Amino acid sequence: MTLFGWIKKPPSLRGMLYGVDEAQTFLPSQRAVPSLGSGIKLVAQGRKYGLGMIVATQVPRGIHNQVVSNCTTQFFGRQRAPATIAAAQEIIAANGGCVGASDHGSPRAMTSTEGAPTAEARPCDFS
Repeated sequence: MTLFGWIKKPPSLRGMLYGVDEAQTFLPSQRAVPSLGSGIKLVAQGRKYGLGMIVATQVPRGIHNQVVSNCTTQFFGRQRAPATIAAAQEIIAANGGCVGASDHGSPRAMTSTEGAPTAEARPCDFS
């Protein structure tokens, strides 16, 4: 909570960016850790204080659902394992995102953003 208190006084006019790599370790979906409560609060309320967040993981389902639901734009890089491809596509489809396929048919890039209609994951137009 110390970080959240620091962000609130005074709010940044330019904004700040806070990154969390290996987010499934700090913001996990399946277990309680000391950082989970403050991490959820940062993601949920940080925008009003000028905080932008980058939450990075190689395990899409490993991040707490309250964190994922507060991330308005999501990017997924190449996924190789069928389980992580399915997890990423499920998250993207729920947000109306799109999926770009490689020459070999496996997803190469996936995105979703707030305000897109909820629909089945569709191909991305990267042109």
